[in-house]
Amino acid sequence: MLDLKRSGRATAVGAATGIVVGLVAVTPAAGFVSPLGAILLGGFAALPSYYGLIWRARTRLDDSLDVTAAHGLGGTVGALLTGVLATKTWNGATDGLLFGNPKQLLIQAAAVGAAVLFSGLGTFVLLKLIGSIVPLRVTTRDEGMGLDVTQHGEEAYAQDEGAIPEVRGLTINRVQGHGGEMDKVENYRGTTVKMELSEKVRLEIGVSDHFVKPTVDAILASARTGDVGDGKIFVLPVEKVYRIRTGEEDQAAVTPIADVVPA
Repeated sequence: MLDLKRSGRATAVGAATGIVVGLVAVTPAAGFVSPLGAILLGGFAALPSYYGLIWRARTRLDDSLDVTAAHGLGGTVGALLTGVLATKTWNGATDGLLFGNPKQLLIQAAAVGAAVLFSGLGTFVLLKLIGSIVPLRVTTRDEGMGLDVTQHGEEAYAQDEGAIPEVRGLTINRVQGHGGEMDKVENYRGTTVKMELSEKVRLEIGVSDHFVKPTVDAILASARTGDVGDGKIFVLPVEKVYRIRTGEEDQAAVTPIADVVPA
């Protein structure tokens, strides 16, 4: 429903994430709230988790599985709302805020704080220990290729979204230029131009039609910083390709040549 309201489309990923968040949120409340309370709890927990997911996507936070938003925020909200919706009718032990026991909410809040402190310090110590033995992160190249290939030697997706783009040509040039950031301008022959050029990189990639969108998505995901100067992507059709040395055309011209081992 939140996806539908924000973008006009309901997505399967959104539905699956909502199910996970609901399960995470109701876990601390299991056995302490009524079935109706569990439904309300899951619905309320979806709000901060959903907007946490959107916020994370706009940052450079490395959390591809959105553990912080789904499990962190969802679990926190679930634990706190347990102190609101708990009822002796179902658990036989204690009531929550809505049933006349505001103290239970304070107890839940203290438990959440202790859990955050314990897990934060524990994670920090473990990362330091592991980082002293092996790198905590693979190289940028390995990330770009995908860990299925670089770590396990197999491709998880042979086609469609998630497949490794079939790059037929790659050229990288160091260039100078500027985009729309006109912070320092001068007049030249009656035209206002930016005279100070910045070092930039121009990347030209040739891919088949099927892999245009995956390639663009991969570049957007890895190159976007949110700052002025991130650059632009131009998608241009290639009408004809010739390999000068052999005279081959089109598909044959861009097919990689096997290495020839001299006798």
